[in-house]
Amino acid sequence: MSIYENLLNERKNGVQNGLYHYIQIIFSYNSNKINGNKLSQVQTSQIYENNSFGINSAQIIKVNDILDIKSHFLAFDFILDNVDILDTKFIKEIYKKLRYFDDEICSCQESTKDLLNELVFEYNAKKNINLNDIIEFYYKFQCIKPYFKDSGRLGRLLMFKECLRAGITPFIIDEENMTTYLQALADFKCKKFELIDTCMILQEEFAKVAEKF
Repeated sequence: MSIYENLLNERKNGVQNGLYHYIQIIFSYNSNKINGNKLSQVQTSQIYENNSFGINSAQIIKVNDILDIKSHFLAFDFILDNVDILDTKFIKEIYKKLRYFDDEICSCQESTKDLLNELVFEYNAKKNINLNDIIEFYYKFQCIKPYFKDSGRLGRLLMFKECLRAGITPFIIDEENMTTYLQALADFKCKKFELIDTCMILQEEFAKVAEKF
């Protein structure tokens, strides 16, 4: 059974503490952490499992931090349900879930529409998509920034989805590798191998975790 098939099976059967459960929490926590979210991994887990969480007396929680965690859960389910699709309409639908379904916020910037269309067309024309193709698509997507906010969270979801679509081991950029990832992304144009190497290391780590489920 592939990782993708396993995720669908676990979700369908409501498997607790399986790979799907693990990814929902770890992916949402880490991707939101990169964007500055202040909720902890434990709090993310509590939100996913109980729709509530504990705080200490000194902690100030932003409502958007909670919404961002929960919206990522929805967006992840959406990519699982549509793993074989990649077009601009689909990308906007993911973004709408990340941005709480607000159509006004979710409008693509006029100046980037053509660039995004070209990028998606160019990528879909490729045969036998590999990890390098996915990472390069992600980098170009970040350069375009078709939406005002959340290009990072959206792009990381697209990378994960495209790995599943291509039968490639996916990966999650975690808190520990956040600085390395951000620097490698910034240097991608002249040092492409750095981001690819970082993602390959994270792939290996994900594969080890997936074997346990």
